[in-house]
Amino acid sequence: MYKSGEKYLNRYGQEYWFEKHSDNEMMFFMPKDDGFGRIGGKPGQDIDLNDLGMFDPSGGPYISIGTVIDGMTVKRIRKTHDGKIIVGFDG
Repeated sequence: MYKSGEKYLNRYGQEYWFEKHSDNEMMFFMPKDDGFGRIGGKPGQDIDLNDLGMFDPSGGPYISIGTVIDGMTVKRIRKTHDGKIIVGFDG
């Protein structure tokens, strides 16, 4: 489980964290992201940047639908026009 505002290190020693973006969303930050990594659609669907199933920056973390952040389960993942990753929750 992740906590917003807490900083973590991936397997390459790169720092990352989540910050509140709105009442039901958090933004993922990784300042030294080299731009490599993966995004994926939900099972059986084409990749839709507004409705992703997972993202996995180089070195991690692997975040998918069902990951828990601040005790809330990720229900939505989207990538903004400027490349930011936003995770959303219901309720």
